Amino acid sequence: MQRIDNNTYIAHCQRFPADHSQEPVADGRVDACERLLIVLSSGLLIVGGPTTMDAVAQASVASLRILLEICHFGLVAYQIFGR
Repeated sequence: MQRIDNNTYIAHCQRFPADHSQEPVADGRVDACERLLIVLSSGLLIVGGPTTMDAVAQASVASLRILLEICHFGLVAYQIFGR
């Protein structure tokens, strides 16, 4: 088994320094509020999962049907009026 050459690893890390240009959030409460909102919305999604997913699926199917009808009308208009 070969040993890892730490000098090579350190040189590699120094070539690609971490980007610390992002400023941290000034107020820690904002970050906590955002996390709490994410946790609560995730919980609601889990509790209402089947109903929510059914509603999303129905909306997706309805939008696809509308899109197909628009394409169908466009094809009929093209066939009637030609170029």
